[in-house]
Parts: sequence; structure tokens; C-alpha cells
Amino acid sequence: MKFLLQVACNFTEAFDTLLDAYERIGESMPLVEQYRELFTGNSHMDEALAKIYDDILEFHRRALRFFNLPTWRQIFRSVWKDFNSRFEHILQDLRRHKELIESQATALYFKQYQVDRQMFFEKLNHLETAERKRKYSEVLRWVLGSALVFRFCIDICKVRQEFPNSGGWLLKQPDYSSWRQDSAPRVSTLWLSGIPGAGKTVLASLVIVNCKEDVNASTAFFYCKYNDPQRNTSVAVLRTLLSQLLKYDNDLLPWCYDLYLNSGQLSLSSGDLCKEILKAVLTNGDKTFMVVDGIDECDKKEAKILINVLCDMVTVCDSQNPGKLRVMVVSQDEPDIRRNLSAFSELSLKVIGNEGDIHRFVDVWCGKIQDKFKLEEEERDYIFESTCHRGNGMFLFVKLIMINLYDQVCLMDLQEQIRPDKFPPGLKEA
Repeated sequence: MKFLLQVACNFTEAFDTLLDAYERIGESMPLVEQYRELFTGNSHMDEALAKIYDDILEFHRRALRFFNLPTWRQIFRSVWKDFNSRFEHILQDLRRHKELIESQATALYFKQYQVDRQMFFEKLNHLETAERKRKYSEVLRWVLGSALVFRFCIDICKVRQEFPNSGGWLLKQPDYSSWRQDSAPRVSTLWLSGIPGAGKTVLASLVIVNCKEDVNASTAFFYCKYNDPQRNTSVAVLRTLLSQLLKYDNDLLPWCYDLYLNSGQLSLSSGDLCKEILKAVLTNGDKTFMVVDGIDECDKKEAKILINVLCDMVTVCDSQNPGKLRVMVVSQDEPDIRRNLSAFSELSLKVIGNEGDIHRFVDVWCGKIQDKFKLEEEERDYIFESTCHRGNGMFLFVKLIMINLYDQVCLMDLQEQIRPDKFPPGLKEA
């Protein structure tokens, strides 16, 4: 009680609400001292007293959870309004126990009351759960970006399942390992850069899967897409990140629901409101990973806005607890992007390389092509060397080459495709 009043004392509305709650609790309790003799050797009266303490502890459990939230001042009205229904039932339960004690109810009557009480609270819990699910569904519809984002991720993960060992070198990089595992990482922000077709999106999916393995953290991700308004604006990215994080935080649901009702918007289109909610969710939550792939696919202005928002969020979270929010951006190395990501620690595919992954990928496909067309080892080696030599770090290039060769109808067509003057020299030709 003392802690709650001390925390709320500088926030008049909360302080007055707490005082009113304690007054109502006091009015609902029996004058226990007057009935001291009644409790001697009377087990069901002892149990009634225990239930009174149980109700009081339930009120304090919920109140302490709320006032320990970093954002409690911001969400007070919405959450307390949502809690008020449960509080009324706690008061009702207290009054009923008061009546049982003051009327000196019989053991049989008290036993029946206990059965009724249990059924009532089970029903109340069921109703609260259903109401919470309804509000969550409505808020999610308001916030959610395109479901295509998630289908795209599933497709990428299927590619990873075919070559599960690709990208393992990235997870061993010191900066990444610290970012992913350390309680206080060297840096909270990483930039994975590379040329077009280098397999950055597959690596981003590897990082997402790796982050999701941390059961004590939340993970949100986004894949940007050029010329797709659902996937190339700062608001689209923030909305989708937010939609994934909401499932981790039930405490903010009443506040988010009120924002939805008061917004007058069928969908969340205000960038400022989106940032406000995302900031509250991140501040309220525990450790969070964010991965944004293809930020260079966004308009330069939108990319800058998005990067600034992510940097602001990291700064806010780091002031609470260094490493609370960890962000990875994946993109091509472009001057504007490099300038905007100057504070990020860079992991460059040009420097650390992905040749090992490319060689393993080509080797697997060369085996498939050899089996299909009954090639000699020399022919298989020629295809392997020619493809890897021209690959120049471009995963997409070698993938297109391998699929094209495998799809040839007969050996003659295959041999035509691998002639030196026919073999594509680069990604554009492939």
C-alpha cells in the first residue's frame, strides 16, 4: 500500500483513484476485531477471513503490476477503466465475505457459497479472456500491415530449409554474436550491407529465425519491396513491426484499444500515432530484436524517416537498459543509406564474404544437374567453376544459372547453354 501511494502521489488522478479504491475496500470489510471469538476453532470462518486477504492481495497484485510499468502514467485512464470491472467484483466478493462473517453463516452455507464463488470467477475469467481477444483482434486489424509480408517470410524460410547451413558464418561474426547474445552488447544497431543478388534477404531470414530462438525476447521483422506501397513506406514498416510486438504485451491493450476508438481511422495511417504506440510498446517490454530487410527499396525520404525513428527508439530504450532494443538493417551499400546509418556497426558482405555459401549452393545443384543429364565429372566441374567464377558474390546470379541449367530438356540443350559464348557473364544477362 505504501509503495503504491508513494508512486502515485505525484500524479493527482492516480493518487485520488487509489485513495478511493482503499476507501471502498475498507467499507467492504468486516470489523474483524469484533468477531475475534468467532474465529476460535471455527474453520469455515477462518477460511472466510483467508478469502478476504486473498481478495486484498489480488487487488494489490494487479495494482503493483500496473504501477511497475514504465508507461503507467501514459496509459493510466485506459488500463484503470479496464481493471475497474474486475475491481467491482473484488469489492462484491469482499462484501459477501463480510456478510458471511457478520451473519455467522453455517459451514454448509459457506461450502455452497465457495462452490458458487469458484464458478463465478471461472466465468469472469472466461468473459475477460473473450473480451481481451475481441479487443486484440480489432486493434490488430487497425494496425496490421499486409499479410503478404508474412507469406513472403515463409517463402524465404523454405529456401533456408533447403540449405540449412548457409549463413552460419554470419552468426559467428563478433559484432553479430555480441548483438544477439550479450546482455549488454557492443552495439545495439547493425547494418548488413551487400551488392544486389548477394543473398542478403536469405541472411536476413536466418537472423530472424536465430533471434526467435531467444524465448526471453520479442522479435519483429519487415521485408521492404520496391513499388509496393504496402511494403516501401516508413508507416507500412512501423505498422507491421508494431503488429508483431502487440502480441507480447497485454498490459497496453486497453490503451491501444482506446486509441483505435478515438482515432477515427479504419487503419492506422498516422505516422506520429504509430511512433507513439511503438515507443510505448518497446518501453514497456523486455528485450526486443528488430530486423528490417531491403530498406534501400524505399524512397530515400521514407528510408531516412524510418532510420531516424529506429535510431530514436534505440536511444530511448538504451537509456532504460543498454541492449533492450537491438536493430538490424539489411540493404545495399548506397551513399544515402551509408550516411543515414553512420551510427550502425557495419557487416559488409564485400568484406566478410559469402563465397562459402555460394560454393555449397552451386555444388548441390551441380550434383542434381549431373544426376539428371548423366554428366561426366569433367562436365560437372566445368559448370561448377564457370558458375562460381562469374558469381562474384551474387547469390541470385548463381541461383538463376543453376535453375536454368537444371530446367533444360535434354543434354544437347544443356551443352548449348554452357558454351563459353552462351554462359551469362553477369546478373543482368542471367
